[in-house]
Amino acid sequence: MSQIFIETRGKSIDYRFLVKSPSESWWRTYSQWTAFENPTLIIENTSGATQIYLSAIPSKRKDRTQTTIRYTLVIELDRSDSNDDLFLKLISKWLEEVKTAPKNLPKKSEIGDLLDRCFPENMVEELLIKRQNEENPEEMIENLKSGISNFQFSKPKEENTLRYKMWWGGINNQKSNNSWISLVSKLLKEGYGKALLLNLAGENDLKQLLPTDQNNQNIGLLIIENDQEPTEIPIFNRQSDFDKIGRNWPSILTKLSAIKYVVLLIFIALFVVFGRNFFLKTIP
Repeated sequence: MSQIFIETRGKSIDYRFLVKSPSESWWRTYSQWTAFENPTLIIENTSGATQIYLSAIPSKRKDRTQTTIRYTLVIELDRSDSNDDLFLKLISKWLEEVKTAPKNLPKKSEIGDLLDRCFPENMVEELLIKRQNEENPEEMIENLKSGISNFQFSKPKEENTLRYKMWWGGINNQKSNNSWISLVSKLLKEGYGKALLLNLAGENDLKQLLPTDQNNQNIGLLIIENDQEPTEIPIFNRQSDFDKIGRNWPSILTKLSAIKYVVLLIFIALFVVFGRNFFLKTIP
């Protein structure tokens, strides 16, 4: 069964997960490429299990300094429970809210409003202190799922980018958005790879984000405040290239020798032409 973990804070108590926490903070491996307090979307499947991370969803609640409180959702997807369409709606909704917000920083959110209704302020405060409440948190999770199912969702236009091994695009470009959501849909069902929106990352960071095991994996990176169409990044497979060099070194040396002799002949020809002219000019 898929699990949804919710992180938020109270008026005084700092951020922590309600009721239960994920077994590991796997999203921390992306910390050099994103500020988690700003919108971040990570959907990855590199080992047969899909994991989802959505952060900086604004609540209507405020802390004691009147700063807007945020939600973070972490989801561990069990493909056997057929909730991929539900989570695709959730991810698409948050992407749309981030995309349409000034500077891609939403101040209000339908997802945040839904979380506020499912987890009222008094319940959140009690759960943060006791990790239990008179209400059944599992029932609140089911209410959350029901609310997500009511979000409007239109299947994006298919773009010819799923064949790309690694690509990037801007969040403000519709083709890039369509390609990214198509990749998410694939990862939720059976594909391997990563769909990322990391708010500190650029296209030059993509190769560092590529999994060690590249077989059948795709990576799509959306960049904030950018309108670039989907752009493929060629993969440099260092070991493979070294193997090719090792196998072909005799022919490479032959080519280098041929080039050396051609350069030498050109140099001799230039010397003969210019040297002859210089010699004739010096004869009285």
